[in-house]
Amino acid sequence: MTEQRTVYPPEHHILRDLAVTTERISRHLTICSCPLVPAICYPSGRPRIGALAAIIDLAGAATAIASVTPDWIATADLSFTSGESIVVGPVVVVAHLVRAGANVIVVRVDVGDGRGSDDVATMRPAGRGLMTFARIPGSASAASGRVIPASSPKQSSALPQSGFRSPLQAQRGIRVVEAARGAIEIDRTDYSRNSFGSLNGGVIAIAAEAAAEVFVGARGHTFEGADISVNYLSQTRSGPCRTTASLVRGDAHHAVVEVQLVDAGHEDQLLALSTVSLKG
Repeated sequence: MTEQRTVYPPEHHILRDLAVTTERISRHLTICSCPLVPAICYPSGRPRIGALAAIIDLAGAATAIASVTPDWIATADLSFTSGESIVVGPVVVVAHLVRAGANVIVVRVDVGDGRGSDDVATMRPAGRGLMTFARIPGSASAASGRVIPASSPKQSSALPQSGFRSPLQAQRGIRVVEAARGAIEIDRTDYSRNSFGSLNGGVIAIAAEAAAEVFVGARGHTFEGADISVNYLSQTRSGPCRTTASLVRGDAHHAVVEVQLVDAGHEDQLLALSTVSLKG
C-alpha cells in the first residue's frame, strides 16, 4: 500500500504568497528571489526583517535538505545582519552549504537587492546571514520522500491565486495582546505551519519582529527592524504562539529587544528566543 503524504506547502500558505522563486544550482548552492511588494515592506519601502527571515529560512532549508537527503532537517538557529537597504528588488538570497555533518548542517546566506533582476552577479549586497539545522530522520516530515535532484531549474512557490491581500502581519493574523509588554499572538494554522505541523521558522521570525515593533512603539518610537537572530527550541504543539519582550538597550535612535515565544496552548512551552535590533 502506498503511503499518502500531505502536500506541503498547502495551496494557501505564506510561502506561496511570498512568491519565492527557487533555483538549485547544486546540492551546495541555492538561489531564491522574492518580489519586493508593499505588503512585505515597512512604510519606508524597506523589506521587513521578518519577511527577509522567511525567505532566508526557505533558501537555507532548500540547501540543507539537498545535502542530507534522504534524511530531513529542522531549523535550529537563524541570524541576519543587514547592510545596505533593498529599495528596488527583487530580494535575492544565495544560500551556500558550509558544513553537512552527521548531526548539524550549517548554511551561510548572502542577501542582496536584485535591482530589477535575480542575477547574483549584478545584485547589490544588502546583508548576510547564518543558519544551523539539526539532521533528523526523513520520516519526521510530511514533505520527505520526494526525490531531491542535485540541481533544478527555477520554480516559483506561487499559484495563480497566491499573493498578499493585506500587509504581511495582518494577513498572518497577528493579534496585539498588550503592546507595552510586547505581547502578541499568532495561531498555528495551515497557512503558517511547516512540514511537521508546527509554526514555520519564518513565521516565528515574523512574530518576533512584530513583538519587538509593538514593544518599542508603546514607548513612542517608530523604529524599523535591522537585524534578527532566532534560536528555535521546540515545536508548536497547540498554539497560539504568544510573545513577551524586554529591552536589552536603546535610545532615541535605536533599540535592541529580546523576545520570548511560547506555546500558550501547551503550558507556555518555550518555542524560541529572538533578539531584534531596530533603528529609527
